[in-house]
Amino acid sequence: MTSTPAKKIPAPAPSKSALKRWVWVPLALILALGLALAQIDLNAIKEQLVQRVSSEMGLQIEMDSIGFSFSHGLGFKCEKVEVRSPDGNRFSVDRLHLLAEWGPLLQGELKIKSIALEHPEATLTLPEPSAGPAPVSGEKQEEKLPAQTELIDPAALKSATGQLKKTQLSIEELIISGGKITLIRAGSQKQIPFDIEGTFVLNRSAGNRQDILAKALKMQTGSIIFAGDGSVANITTERAAVSFNLTSNNFSWAEVQPALAFLGDPASQTFAPIESVDVNQLSIKAGFPLTALSQIETLQEKMTGQVELKTSNTVLKFADKNYNIESMQGEGTWEKGFLMHKFSGTALGSDFSLNGTVPLFNRDKDTTS
Repeated sequence: MTSTPAKKIPAPAPSKSALKRWVWVPLALILALGLALAQIDLNAIKEQLVQRVSSEMGLQIEMDSIGFSFSHGLGFKCEKVEVRSPDGNRFSVDRLHLLAEWGPLLQGELKIKSIALEHPEATLTLPEPSAGPAPVSGEKQEEKLPAQTELIDPAALKSATGQLKKTQLSIEELIISGGKITLIRAGSQKQIPFDIEGTFVLNRSAGNRQDILAKALKMQTGSIIFAGDGSVANITTERAAVSFNLTSNNFSWAEVQPALAFLGDPASQTFAPIESVDVNQLSIKAGFPLTALSQIETLQEKMTGQVELKTSNTVLKFADKNYNIESMQGEGTWEKGFLMHKFSGTALGSDFSLNGTVPLFNRDKDTTS
């Protein structure tokens, strides 16, 4: 005797009223959003943004247009933005996405939560080395103080941190994609480009402390790439400090030459004995006071850090004679311009080790053994 399969009872069809609710609810939300957006005067937002940046940061800003954007959340998209500083440095960006707080915005107040920059470009001019003081009457020429190479004008650096402290920024995150910075040496044709990407987060804590954290940071010049993270702590105080932790890709000595040519002396003299080398790994963890950016000599003195290095196929030249090092690896720490290192490797088929202290910027004081 065969059993008769039970008939399936079909699920009841949704009522027409339920279907109408599912259709009208999204439409009602879209309509409400459209009405809210219609209340926002984009031209007024554009003028408010331009005036705010100009008055609070002392910068000239121009933009082609502004409209609504949904790519980074509901916000604004500014096209073809260009900013100029009083000292002539230029910054431009193809597209700038602003994510605003909508509660204050509907009341006519602009509070920005995050900024995303697409293909920003900046040109920074580094000043020429300043000459030492002129000798007084009867002073020997060789007693003159050495020239100091200025990186960033100390007054401009102090002014920028002061403006940041006075400006109650609501920005929590800055995202940079496809960025490019070109450094130009004043008084010469020397320049070097850097590509940069990363996410920068502004953290605030008790006592008005402000820290900037850099995540997924990537810097590239030519085919040399460094990736990692970094931070600027206490950015609005005199104790502001920069730190970073970066690791490179593989690169050859030939790929370093454009950077050495831009830096000039003493960097070129420091690495003069190196004929060729393949860098398999270079990791740098370092820190320095923000004020040390005023001069190269101050930066060399104040920077501290650690380095790990792996190389192969190194050729050194001393007294017109080449010395081959098949492989080398090791680590070191540096402070006040001196590197305390411990390296080992293989040269001419034999193992070797190097321990000692090497001056990074004055090779006359080498104590390697």
